Amino acid sequence: MLLYEYKQKSKDRDVETRAYLNMEDNLMTFYQYTFKGPEVLQCHGIDIPLEELTRILKIATKVAINNFLKEYKAGNK
Repeated sequence: MLLYEYKQKSKDRDVETRAYLNMEDNLMTFYQYTFKGPEVLQCHGIDIPLEELTRILKIATKVAINNFLKEYKAGNK
């Protein structure tokens, strides 16, 4: 199931990112395509088990919250 799609355009290249959830295999699959006009220049994909993705997201969330709190405290001194 497609969960996420993002398209970024620049002067000479376009990048498309897609994330798919596969509940049967407990995987999140990410694809990123680079285009120059209709020509595909690059295509990359990775499967990440949901358990591993959960660990990564917990760490990223913790870092983001800690950074927010540091900035918040620094702004209120």
